[in-house]
Amino acid sequence: MAGKKFETQRNLKKFSKCLENSYSVFKSIALIDTFFIHEPPILENKFDELLIINMLDIIDKYKKKNFFRKAGLAGENVFLYQKFICSKKIDYIQTSAINLMKSKDKDIIICLENLKGLNLYGIQYVNNFDLKKKLYRLFNKLELIPNLSLLISSTSPKPLRQRVKEATEIIQI
Repeated sequence: MAGKKFETQRNLKKFSKCLENSYSVFKSIALIDTFFIHEPPILENKFDELLIINMLDIIDKYKKKNFFRKAGLAGENVFLYQKFICSKKIDYIQTSAINLMKSKDKDIIICLENLKGLNLYGIQYVNNFDLKKKLYRLFNKLELIPNLSLLISSTSPKPLRQRVKEATEIIQI
């Protein structure tokens, strides 16, 4: 259902079913602390407050029912979901460093002011000095800095060591 527009309450039933179905696969094999909704349906541009409220209600009930501690949004459009994030029912954002770099500071700040944390991946695809500068600039505008996680991965030990070193340098802001 990623990226599709929701136009009716019926779509919310499909969304709720997707949440239940995706979790049922992992329910018996893993303890999940945080669940992420990847590229949620595009509601913000429709200005349908009732659909947004109902979707947030589904997310909140799902979180409580399954004893998740946190809920998050993941994907490339996360900074555009300000109504979701300002609701305080979304705890984390997970997005690429490229997306952070190309998003407007004002959009990012609105989100970061209302979140517990930010997970960034793909730091190897951006200039680390520029990323560090942007994070420093953003964090200086916030009263309370959310948790920052840099997600790194590699199929080879040597590049992984290099990425860990780069991530450590970025975090020292």
